[in-house]
Amino acid sequence: MDSSSNNDVIPSLGEEEEGNNTMEPVEANSKSDTHTGSGQDRKRKRTSAVWSSFVIVGKNAQGKEHCKCKYYGKQYICEGTHGTDGLKEIDGVIHKVRESVKYARALQTRKQKFLECIKRVHLDSKRGLRQDVPTRWNSTYLMLDSAIYYRLAWTALELANSNYKYCPSESEWENVEKLCKFLRHFYDTTNLFLGTKYPT
Repeated sequence: MDSSSNNDVIPSLGEEEEGNNTMEPVEANSKSDTHTGSGQDRKRKRTSAVWSSFVIVGKNAQGKEHCKCKYYGKQYICEGTHGTDGLKEIDGVIHKVRESVKYARALQTRKQKFLECIKRVHLDSKRGLRQDVPTRWNSTYLMLDSAIYYRLAWTALELANSNYKYCPSESEWENVEKLCKFLRHFYDTTNLFLGTKYPT
């Protein structure tokens, strides 16, 4: 399927396909961009760069269209209603990063130990760690982005401090990087809509 059809369906991360994995190939209909919501017809333009992260894979037995995330390989129901609840599927690794950031920022002695680890692996300590608000995915993106930068420092902290137990494994770091790359599209698009990149 060509990449131009990726923009034809807006996927939801909230409704992952369960059970029947039999899919029929389907062509997205780019002419149909009217959706009914709350009793009113509304038109939605599907041109966001976010949707280029998905490929339409087909319909299930119930006739619901599905798409597949290019980064995680998971299939989701298109036009779902559960928002970003799909982040809960990878909550384990997000939890480890969140707890790592909390651990490093909680006490002055821990901050100092983490700064020593940053220096040991020759990273810039001025970039800083961001703590997220778990209910706001954009802050989760910022936290993951800052944690990825200090990936080597986390490993050094794990080796230097036996009390630190939250360091993600290599495969978990790979998942964090994929998730961060994925959330970056949403973050950039949100900032574009909010106008935060425009001078005031």
